[in-house]
Amino acid sequence: MRRAAYLGRDEHIVEHHRGKGVERVDEAYAIRRYQQAAALLPLRWQRLCRQVPEEQQAEAEELRLRAGQTLTLLLRGGEVPAARERPYPVVTQTELEQLCDGVTDYSRYAAADTLSRGYLTARGGFRIGVCGTAVLRDGVNTNLRDISSVAVRISRQVRGLAEPLLRELWEPEGFPSTLLLAPPGVGKTTLLRDMICALSDGDEQRPACRVGIVDERGELAAMYRGVPQLEVGAHTDVLDGCPKALGITMLLRSANPQVIAVDEIPDNDPSARENRFRGSVLPVLNKKLVMNSLNIIFDLLQRCNNKMLTGEVSAYLTLSVYTVFRLLYSANPKNPAAMFSVPGYLFA
Repeated sequence: MRRAAYLGRDEHIVEHHRGKGVERVDEAYAIRRYQQAAALLPLRWQRLCRQVPEEQQAEAEELRLRAGQTLTLLLRGGEVPAARERPYPVVTQTELEQLCDGVTDYSRYAAADTLSRGYLTARGGFRIGVCGTAVLRDGVNTNLRDISSVAVRISRQVRGLAEPLLRELWEPEGFPSTLLLAPPGVGKTTLLRDMICALSDGDEQRPACRVGIVDERGELAAMYRGVPQLEVGAHTDVLDGCPKALGITMLLRSANPQVIAVDEIPDNDPSARENRFRGSVLPVLNKKLVMNSLNIIFDLLQRCNNKMLTGEVSAYLTLSVYTVFRLLYSANPKNPAAMFSVPGYLFA
């Protein structure tokens, strides 16, 4: 498992790569994406957004609307009002409902599944976070009503961003398993999406790969009525809205991918959702990696349908787990040594 850490907590993805031979977000493109996002808002807020200075339009990462408050832009330094003069105009709750209706083409029931998880996906690949009153049924949230706030995330692609990393990771036998680790908000998803594009399209140094995406939250491809709204490459298959643990198996069986990409590590253990990190995050992270790897290994063994191979692999894995357990057990001097003792008559 290769681990590629893409760090820089307070640095925007464009600034982080400036001057390092990586393509940056073109300012005209950044402004155009801002204006496309603003076009999703009710008319009076569209007009206000057009009055924002172009440098802020290019920098804005989100448009945030809260009932009873004014519209704000999320910039690198924090939120600022979109209006230039006081008194600031105030967002009404009705306008938030109108925004959600417009994004779903007045078929909000058709988007109930993602809305129950707190977001909508709009044409153009814009993810819209939604807060309101949860509608619970048997302890499960089935919808949101009385919308109280909305955050329109302005997604932008940075083509060429992943090229330095791909040159470092690519191996003659193909692309190795890779984990991207970084704090929130520094551009992991943007980097991953560009890696997917580059691997899927290929170039003179790398052949094109069949890439499968399990896009559970719609952040990588931003599917809208079956069509990716963001570039994910010419040889990419997208499984949208499917839990990652299930989707990986489905892709292996249906799409024969050479590379599988997911945004965030899937959680196979339902009880893990109730747990909280106790100390370091590393054991929890590695547990997920090992469990997911084992699922993939045994899926492949099932496809091979070879009893001897399955037995050999199972014995090897069992012995490895047993050996590690022995080492950990013996590391605690309070544990009785007789736990693993062997009766002498066996050697008589």
